[in-house]
Amino acid sequence: MKKNQRETEEAAEQALGSLDNLAQAEVNEFLYTRVLSRIQQNRREMAGKSRRIVLRLSLALGLFAGINGLSFYVLSKTPISSAKQSLTGSKAFAQVYGLNNDEYSY
Repeated sequence: MKKNQRETEEAAEQALGSLDNLAQAEVNEFLYTRVLSRIQQNRREMAGKSRRIVLRLSLALGLFAGINGLSFYVLSKTPISSAKQSLTGSKAFAQVYGLNNDEYSY
């Protein structure tokens, strides 16, 4: 048990010791400008996509409102006298199944 613990500690020390010899990485001097350029490019692309989506949604809403307005106009101009007289449930049932006459036939 002590041997396993000691081997584990030695392996950990060896791994940590190998990190001491590492040097800091060199950064390209144009990296910052490249990153900023990419961020600005992505913002422009997202703005373009957002504008297209908003335009499509506004056109759909305008079309929907136009159709609703037109249907309201047509329905409000229809005279009430020309509309069909509505039947109650029992009268409609009797009319569909031919129960309005006095004859009884199979």
